Amino acid sequence: MRTYKHEDLVALAQETGRSLEDVKQVAHNSGWVLEQEARTLRALDSSKDAVAAMKQVKQATLERLYKTDPLIRESLDMQVAVQQARLDRTTNKPSNNQYDSEGNFTGVTRSIISGPAATGKNQTDAMKAIKASVYKRLGVQE
Repeated sequence: MRTYKHEDLVALAQETGRSLEDVKQVAHNSGWVLEQEARTLRALDSSKDAVAAMKQVKQATLERLYKTDPLIRESLDMQVAVQQARLDRTTNKPSNNQYDSEGNFTGVTRSIISGPAATGKNQTDAMKAIKASVYKRLGVQE
């Protein structure tokens, strides 16, 4: 009994210009037996793997285009600049806490008990600052 592998089938199909099914049928009619089935592509088995594969392809394509195409490079640079500006705008809010020249907590600029600054976030930030200041003064490691 003569056997062949899937790689042999692919090579014959490429050399002869026939489809894989045609070559497989001719081999079967000639007495050849498929020894090893084609390996299944893992990325096609689950949606998570397919999405991960598409992200890799997208990243590789963007890297290649960034290197070779000046318009793509300019566009991607502008997108990154806009995203960074949005991030900077949202994260650079002034703190309600006041510190001395040595970095110790001295108080708050607006009341965290009543009024518009009396939010849970401001209260939590003040308590964290007080705790850090006390630990720093006493030399305690967190």
